[in-house]
Amino acid sequence: TLYGVVTATTEGSESPPSIETSATTDSAPPAVISLNPSNIAFSMEEGGSNPASGLVRLKNTGGQAMSWSALESASWLSVSPGTGNLGPGADTMLTVSIAGDGLAPDDYAATVQLVSGSAENSPQAFGVSLSVTDAGTPMPPLIQLDLGSLGFTATQGGSNPSTKTLTVSNVGGQTLSWTASENASWLSLNPSS
Repeated sequence: TLYGVVTATTEGSESPPSIETSATTDSAPPAVISLNPSNIAFSMEEGGSNPASGLVRLKNTGGQAMSWSALESASWLSVSPGTGNLGPGADTMLTVSIAGDGLAPDDYAATVQLVSGSAENSPQAFGVSLSVTDAGTPMPPLIQLDLGSLGFTATQGGSNPSTKTLTVSNVGGQTLSWTASENASWLSLNPSS
């Protein structure tokens, strides 16, 4: 907040009147880290090929720019890019890759932490799970989503925005049955199962 005094002077006045004024200036809100999805899952056979990479969207939902770094908690996990900069409202896709060579059959869990000195909610993290099965054992079904870009913009009273695609993949070894539901009346999915 800035303060000042306005003084009005008239001829012959010994004590000119003054008015104290103030003005408030608001800076932009700080950067905010947003991750979607909050968990991502993989599966593979022992000694087999590594699973296909997955994607996580990192977005700055705040009002200031931020620089960020990704920190993996396990050696079998990598994220690319590992660092970057995002302006207000900007986003980027993080590619999550698995290197499961030498891992014994088991269920593994790790996290990827996103750190930014500019973000008010730093650090934030998403979970990564990996199921390694015995060679020759069919892997269970495993759902994976390709988020693409699901942001929409519409004008009040205007036409609806164009539809967008969300890709559902089964990266497991058995048949996957799935359903999808929305939590807003202005949103619809087709197909939903």
